[in-house]
Amino acid sequence: MRYAMRIRKQHLVHARTCVYNVNYHLVWSVKYRHPFLTTKIEERLKEVCHDFAKDKDFILHKIEVGEQDHVHVFVSGHPKIAPCYMAKMLKGISARKLFVEYPELKKMLERPFMEWQLLSRDHWVYFRRKHQKIYRSTTERGWLLMMMTMTAYQFKLAPTPEQREQIYHTLNLCRWLYNSGLEQRMIAYEKQGKCLSFYTQKKELPALKKVLPEFKGIHSQVLQNVPERLDGAYQNFFRRVKTGEKAGFPRFKGRNHYHSFTYPQSGFKIEGNFLTLSKIGKIQINRHRVMKGQVKTCQIIHKNGQFLVSFSCEINARKLKKKNQRAVGIDLGVRHLAITSDGNFHDNPKHLQQLEHKLKKKQRLVSKKKRGSNRRKKAVHQLAKLHEHIANKRKDTAHQTARNLVDAYDLLVFEDLDIQKMVKSHDYAKSIVDSAWRKLIDYTTYKAAKAGKQVLLVNPYNTTQQCSNCLEIVRKTKGERVHRCRCGYVDDRDVNAAKNILRLVLEQIA
Repeated sequence: MRYAMRIRKQHLVHARTCVYNVNYHLVWSVKYRHPFLTTKIEERLKEVCHDFAKDKDFILHKIEVGEQDHVHVFVSGHPKIAPCYMAKMLKGISARKLFVEYPELKKMLERPFMEWQLLSRDHWVYFRRKHQKIYRSTTERGWLLMMMTMTAYQFKLAPTPEQREQIYHTLNLCRWLYNSGLEQRMIAYEKQGKCLSFYTQKKELPALKKVLPEFKGIHSQVLQNVPERLDGAYQNFFRRVKTGEKAGFPRFKGRNHYHSFTYPQSGFKIEGNFLTLSKIGKIQINRHRVMKGQVKTCQIIHKNGQFLVSFSCEINARKLKKKNQRAVGIDLGVRHLAITSDGNFHDNPKHLQQLEHKLKKKQRLVSKKKRGSNRRKKAVHQLAKLHEHIANKRKDTAHQTARNLVDAYDLLVFEDLDIQKMVKSHDYAKSIVDSAWRKLIDYTTYKAAKAGKQVLLVNPYNTTQQCSNCLEIVRKTKGERVHRCRCGYVDDRDVNAAKNILRLVLEQIA
């Protein structure tokens, strides 16, 4: 939201005295497209939105309901009013009042989560969701949407002994600042009932440098990033409490649990095969690939004895294709990592199962060593290296599978699985974690965005049990690998599920 307002001020410096309004077309839809808008709810929604628009000084022209599962809202306002502000405020006030006045809505919707989009023909559009930004740019034929995606590049560093000591010193001071900020928040809440914000703690950093001069040896933005990281931990805690998950209050960081610090905007410079860091110096970097896009942040990581740097770059993705000619449904599994609706099977190497015997052996060596001894530290380091090796192999498999899928198809449809609940069942928990389904979906999503393709998620309810030929429910146990229906249709159960996944999306598009 702050970034949106900054862009608007930059482009519309003289807009305060404008005598024209900007027209916007907002589209609201409910996840899984549940039909929930009855006549009574529709009328109440229009009343709430019209009243709120009058209070906020923008004009609400009309609201159109489409098939009882999405709403078209046509508004106009002063150029200095950010469109994301209008969308967020309208959605928030309407959702809160409707859920209070009509409790049956929560029963109708599996997950009461509304999402919004912005469409405009008369002005630029700003849309942000996770790590994606969409801007409008005018062309001769009208307008198109350009997607800005964030991509990370990671390289190895080769610091000198003096630079290593400076990195260790920076990590220790940032860890101390993180723990002190957490303690300050806890005391403020216990004594005064206040929850300190990120800005309150950030304002105290100049005074901290006067009291503790050693913090002057750290770049100012690196220090500002520490309370921002703490604030992110608190926001995640509040989100988990709100959704009913295991809360997980922010913890104090020990020496082995704080491994990185970040230059969010400035303080770093890339010069050939060297990276210049403020307050640390020029460090040799192994740039094994060319970076694309504009570098936004620089993160220094110390992991298992290695020093790494991670750059976050903003790049232009290709224009989204209007017609998805090659669509596929993908079912995720344990025996095979991904099964497509056209019968292709992507193998699951099961990296953890292959190296589990080595993990057990190294874990026994750690348990036999005396705590605090050098031999125990070496054994722990070797165990961590093996865990990192398994994680890297799992990540490589996800990258290769995602690349093969994106190269072969234009529209890719996955199940929206709740993996955290699935791993609570001890039948296939280890195999599910080893398969890294979420990593595969995330990698496929960002690779598809860069290629101008699309990834969608659908409700997984009954996709395995339903027949893709006649839509009849055919109950199967976990051990039954073949789908047999009374209509005569026989197929692999995973291929049948992938066809159902694709059918759900095609029905919604139609």
